[in-house]
Amino acid sequence: MAEEEKNWRALSYGYQLGRCRVSLEFPIAKLLDYEAQWQTLEETTNPFAVVVMAHLKTLIDAPKPRKSATL
Repeated sequence: MAEEEKNWRALSYGYQLGRCRVSLEFPIAKLLDYEAQWQTLEETTNPFAVVVMAHLKTLIDAPKPRKSATL
């Protein structure tokens, strides 16, 4: 999950239509969870580690939103 809010985690999804209900509960892995494991990501042979590092790098290098001037 690439959500930027560190403390938010989606743990389930569900919807209902009439009397029918569908729900799904699932474990998640947030890419932000790997922020402190940069060295491990560099050393692993898992090819997805490159994707995780690229995403984390974009968060670091992304321009910060500017606050609009109030009138």
